[in-house]
Amino acid sequence: MSSTQNDEKHTLPQAEEPLSSRAAAPNEAQPHPVRRSALRRVFRWLGRGVVGIVGFTLITAGGSYVFLRTDSGERWLTSVINSSLQSLPSGLSASIAAFHGPLLSEAHIEGLVLRDSRGEWFTAKNVALRIDWSALPDAFVVAELSADAPELLRIPVLEPSAEPEPEPTAPVMTPQEGLDRLSAFLKEWPSWLPALRIDSLALRSAAVRQEVTPLPFVASLAASASASKEGLKAAMEVHRDDGSLPAEAFNRRAALKAALSPELRFMLDATLSDLGFASAFVPPSLAKVPAFGISLKGAAPVADWKTSLNGQFRDIAVTGDKASELLSLSGSVAVQALSEKPAATMTLETASGALASRLWTVAGQKDGRFILNADAKASAGDTVTASADVKLSLASMQWASKELDALLGKDVSAQTSATVRLGKDGRMEAHLQKLDAKAAHLLAEAAGSVAMDGRGLTHPDSRADVDARFRLLDAAELSPELSGDVDIQAHVSGTFSALA
Repeated sequence: MSSTQNDEKHTLPQAEEPLSSRAAAPNEAQPHPVRRSALRRVFRWLGRGVVGIVGFTLITAGGSYVFLRTDSGERWLTSVINSSLQSLPSGLSASIAAFHGPLLSEAHIEGLVLRDSRGEWFTAKNVALRIDWSALPDAFVVAELSADAPELLRIPVLEPSAEPEPEPTAPVMTPQEGLDRLSAFLKEWPSWLPALRIDSLALRSAAVRQEVTPLPFVASLAASASASKEGLKAAMEVHRDDGSLPAEAFNRRAALKAALSPELRFMLDATLSDLGFASAFVPPSLAKVPAFGISLKGAAPVADWKTSLNGQFRDIAVTGDKASELLSLSGSVAVQALSEKPAATMTLETASGALASRLWTVAGQKDGRFILNADAKASAGDTVTASADVKLSLASMQWASKELDALLGKDVSAQTSATVRLGKDGRMEAHLQKLDAKAAHLLAEAAGSVAMDGRGLTHPDSRADVDARFRLLDAAELSPELSGDVDIQAHVSGTFSALA
């Protein structure tokens, strides 16, 4: 008894735990069921909201797209475009008559008109743009960009901008720096950037009015271009199609192919055959419509580019290349455009053809052969300097008068060397180092200089200094008084005002 009583005496009473604690204890390691269901509802609502927004956007876009394909939608879009074209930079404006086409891949514009303060200066009946999305991601392709009957009525009048042009903050990039950057970009063409291509750029029956050029014409152009990691490429062909020339007029076209590699190697293959321009420069006495062809071919680094030059001037009414040739030309051109002082050199040889008598008729003579050789150089720095060496040889000449035939004979040769300098102040200096001519009974020599001040010929610094010498070699056939040799010398020196 005592033992049991002692145990009960020393046992302290324990406080009872709250019912809530006892109830929560078994669930402490598990997520709260109320919180879990709330998160599910939030994510469900969020997902439904995103789907709803995307769906609404697609439905709206689809509805808008369908609307824009209707007549009402195209009329609305036409009015929006015209509103945005009412005020363009430099005082220009534009308008269109109608807009058609699925916007994502095609666009067709009718009745494009460009205006300035004087009115219309450019019109086009139809303009079309078509994009080929199937080439992505390798290339972004403009399958067609074309215009029907575009017409340049005159040169537009551009109004100065009301806002002052910002002063450049960076130094002006030199051509060499620009090409170096282009080369680096082509060599490191970004992998994410597709190649760019214009498969067809077409101007059909494009007209240029007489207000723009003294030789108004109608022609069609077809071109293409591309840019990729392989470089830049372009091709172009122009045809006269106004019907003003005979159908056999020497193809009547101009074609050009050009390419620039990432290593800055420039390729050019250009041909120009009669486009009707020759008829504007040739006197009517030639009777037949002439044709000319010129070709340039070259492939060299841009910094030191060279090309060959060949050409001919023909009569299209005569069959056979050689039989119809009035004259031919050949030579080469070299250009150093990227040096501190850009320079160019040219060599040219022009020779008479089988029909050279046509050309001599224009000059008032009968017939003959000729060869003209020219070497020219030009450079630009503080002054622009051009020099040339020219040699002319005439053979088998048939002069129109007995006096010329007796004085000059069948063979005549002449050569000259001259230099021209043009300064920034407009001053021009011409130096004739030599002029030598030799014929059957005539020798001629001349040298001198001419300076023209930029302020006019009447300025005291505008003057001429020329020495000339002529020798007649026993020209008794012309006149008994000219038997034996006769020397004539002349010296002209002074300002133009005094010489006048």
